[in-house]
Amino acid sequence: MAAGSAPALALDMSALPTDTLPADEFLVRHMYRTVELGANQNHFAIAETAMPISGDSWFWSDDNAKVLEFLSRPELWRRFPTETAEILRFVRAMCHRPLIFRRVSPPRLEPIEKQDSRSRYRHSLMNVEYDLSRGSVAAGLRFHDERNSENLLLGGNRVEFTHLRRHYRLDVEPAISDVAARQDGYRLLLRHSGDLHFKSRGRLVRLGRITYVYSIDARSMFIDVEVTLEIAAGIQVTDVVLTIGHRQPSGIYYRTIDTDIGQSKPLFRAGMLGWRRRDVEGASYYVIRQRHISGDSWGIHSISCDPARLSAIEAVVQHWGRFRSVIACYAFPGLQCGTCLVARERKLITGGGFYDRIEDYRALMRDSGLSLYRCLRGKLLGTSARPMITVLPQRFCQMFRSVQVQRGDRCCARRRRITLSVRQVLRLLLRCVRRCTRPAAQRDFFP
Repeated sequence: MAAGSAPALALDMSALPTDTLPADEFLVRHMYRTVELGANQNHFAIAETAMPISGDSWFWSDDNAKVLEFLSRPELWRRFPTETAEILRFVRAMCHRPLIFRRVSPPRLEPIEKQDSRSRYRHSLMNVEYDLSRGSVAAGLRFHDERNSENLLLGGNRVEFTHLRRHYRLDVEPAISDVAARQDGYRLLLRHSGDLHFKSRGRLVRLGRITYVYSIDARSMFIDVEVTLEIAAGIQVTDVVLTIGHRQPSGIYYRTIDTDIGQSKPLFRAGMLGWRRRDVEGASYYVIRQRHISGDSWGIHSISCDPARLSAIEAVVQHWGRFRSVIACYAFPGLQCGTCLVARERKLITGGGFYDRIEDYRALMRDSGLSLYRCLRGKLLGTSARPMITVLPQRFCQMFRSVQVQRGDRCCARRRRITLSVRQVLRLLLRCVRRCTRPAAQRDFFP
């Protein structure tokens, strides 16, 4: 050895354990549990930890994919064929087209803090905080590490209309006079309302009553927003506009807005300071996201219940590179007197994904929203856009390409004798998976 050089480290690899059976037995005995993904649709998967953390029992897709690859060793799947088949069935159930749902959790909704007018709830995989007296509702994905943050902040709404050829803009928050929060099982309903008044020709005129209702269900990641304006019978107004506003959460900088109207470039980029408005006629979906495309970038997906009313999106930039507010505008043209105007949206927070695949996300929320979340009872929490081949273990992907299984085969591997033949075990395993993971029928997104 040359003088002055560091001595080589000799590692004795012979002392490392090579027996895989003890590790597999620990997984099956202590972490292999049932998880309900829908009515009478029980699955089995590997939990995040052997013991719940802070009352949470989470099931991650990538964890189960790694365990599945570990179980693909011949000496292991021969010993645990049913468990291997069930974990593969769970991984497949967490896939939807090119999207893979990252994790799932049993429903959980409980209050954790109340201070003055502010309250906090712990959702299955979110933290929810609201101050209805100020028209503020916030939500953020929840983890067991430092990634906890506030991702969605709703507020900053207004009502626009024309009366006697004069245009008016009334802020909603100063008019709030009645608030209510009610938990019904796993569902949390938040409401704030108030009467809107304006001055016309020297006198105070009542426009009507504005109500915002936010619905959050512990069995899904959807956040439903409904705006209702009940116009007074004794007044005539035209060209009414209702809004659903988003404010900038602290520490999360959203920079890009995209829609599904077929533009080659994003609708907005938070560059130059100022206020901007873009017409989005024909759009039904929009996403507010961070600029970078990676596994840790946040996105707020919104789909309109009545796309024909979604007329424009406004954005305000006060600091370069981040939005201060984003407002979706819903137009009700024509004369309105004594009518009830309603605008609805459904929102979804995601932490990572390929957000330039707008059509896939729109299809998830619109075409497969109810069918998928009815099938899984809304427990698919957190999405990540990654190709399916990158998550499923390579050995099992090769099985899918090499083995042809008839779709209508009703034979279950658990009801037949499993021999030590590799080909026979794989054939029975795939038949079981195919039988248990047939695609659900498509249903409309909004009932």
